Amino acid sequence: MSEPVAVQHPIQMEIRKIRILLIEDDAMDVGLLRNSLEKSGGGRFELEVAESMAEALACLGRGQTDVVLTDLNLPDSTGLDTFRTIHSAAHEVPVIVLSGIDDETTAVNAVHAGAEDYLVKDRLTAPLALRAIIYAMERNEAKKAMQTAQEKYRSIFENSVSGIFQTSPEGRYLNVNPALARIYGYGSTEELMSRISDIARLLYVDPNRRAEFIRLMQEQEVVKDFESQIHRKDGSVIWISENARTVRNADGKIEYYEGMVEDITARKEAEEKLRFSETRFRSVWQSSNDGMRLTDAQGIVLAVNRSYGNIVGLPGEQLVGHPFTAAYAESEDLAEMLRTYQRHFADRRIDSQLERHVTFRSGKTVDFELSNSFIEMEEGRSLLLSVFRDITLRRQAEEREHRMNAELARSQAELRKKNQIMEEDLKMAREIQLAMLPQQYPVFPLGAAPEQSLLQFRHRYHPTGQVGGDFFNVLPLAARSST
Repeated sequence: MSEPVAVQHPIQMEIRKIRILLIEDDAMDVGLLRNSLEKSGGGRFELEVAESMAEALACLGRGQTDVVLTDLNLPDSTGLDTFRTIHSAAHEVPVIVLSGIDDETTAVNAVHAGAEDYLVKDRLTAPLALRAIIYAMERNEAKKAMQTAQEKYRSIFENSVSGIFQTSPEGRYLNVNPALARIYGYGSTEELMSRISDIARLLYVDPNRRAEFIRLMQEQEVVKDFESQIHRKDGSVIWISENARTVRNADGKIEYYEGMVEDITARKEAEEKLRFSETRFRSVWQSSNDGMRLTDAQGIVLAVNRSYGNIVGLPGEQLVGHPFTAAYAESEDLAEMLRTYQRHFADRRIDSQLERHVTFRSGKTVDFELSNSFIEMEEGRSLLLSVFRDITLRRQAEEREHRMNAELARSQAELRKKNQIMEEDLKMAREIQLAMLPQQYPVFPLGAAPEQSLLQFRHRYHPTGQVGGDFFNVLPLAARSST
C-alpha cells in the first residue's frame, strides 16, 4: 500500500495525453481525483469515468485506455471480484485499486492478484496520484519489454540451429533446446534430459572432459571453443564445440552453467583431410628428388626444398625472399625474365611443361624439365609451384646414344660398301671358274656329230657359295678304241 510522498520533479512522459479510465460511482470522489490530476498534471491527462462494471467493460472494449483506477465496490460488483474482472478485461493495461477501505490484507491480496498499486482515498494527494499513475505505466512498460525479451529469447532458444543448454554443476541437464536434441540424435528435449543423467559418464567419449570443463569454469568463469567427442543416441561419435559461462546467485554460489553447442564433425573431418594432405605434401616436398619452388605473383621465392638447392647449387637462405631470377647467371636477361613471369602469372599463362638448358649463378649448367601449377590459397591468394627435374644425365645419355647410333650407321654403310665390292669380286671369280669347266665333251666315234655320239656326258656343278674349290674335265685317252 502506497504512502503519500511529495513529488518535487514529476517524471517526464511523452507529449500525448495519458488516457485514464476511472471506475467510480461516487461523484465526490471523481471530482477529488479530477482536481488532483489537474493540479499535478497540467492538462496532461484525459479522464474517462465509468460508474459501473458494465460501463467499465464497455470502455475497456474500445481499447483506448492507458491506465485504470478502480474502486472495489460498484453498483454491480464488489470486493476483489471487481478487480479480477477489470484486470482480466484490461489485458495489458495497468490497474490501480482506488479504495475507501484502508485494509492491509485487502491491499496485499489485490497486489498479489495483479494490481499495480493500492491507494486509499482518504490519503490520496495530487503528487501521490501522479506518482502512482506514472509508476504503474512505467512498470507495465517494463513488464511488456521483459515479456517481449523473454518471448524473443524463447523464440531464439527454440529455433536456434545451435544447441543451447543449462546444466547443474553435478552434471545434469536443467534445460536444453530442440537443436541440441537433434545434434545428439534424440527425438525430443525430454528424451535427452531423461536419458543423459550423468554428462561426464554418458555423453563424453573421454569422461575426463567434463572434469576439465568444470575446472575451466571455476577458474575462468567461461569456456570458449571447448572441443570434445561425444556419443550420440545411436552410438555414433561426433565432434562438438562448446561456448559456456558460469551463472552464480547473489551469494556467489554457482547455480548452473549455460552455453551453446555446435556440431563441428564436418569441420574436423575437413581439418583431418587437410592435415593428411599437408603431411603428404610435406613428405613429398622434403624427400622428392625433384626440385620444388614456391613463388608469388611478383616472382618472390617463398620456399624451396633441398633438391632445388642441389639443382641450382645454392643454399635456400640465398633464394627465399628474393626474386626467383636470383638463382640464374647474369648472362640471362633477368629483368625481362621477371617481367615476363609477372605478366604471365597475372594472365594465368605460365607454361605447364618445358625443357631448358640453364647456367645458374653458382656456375652449374643444368638441363631440367620444368612443370608449373597454380595453387589457390584460402584467403584468395594464388601461388605458383614449380617442379624442376634434373635431366642432365638423361640428356648426356641421349647424346651418347645419338653419337653411337651415328657411328653404327657409318660402320654399317662402310660394311655394305665392302660387301658390295666383295660380291662383285665373287661374281667375277664365279665367271672365271665357270669358264674353266669343260664347255664341250668328246664324241665317239671321232668326227661324229655330238647328238650322234655313242657316248653322252652330263654334269652338274653346284658350289656351296658363289665359287667352289673343285674342278673337273673330260679328256679322250686315245683317238680310237683299244679293241
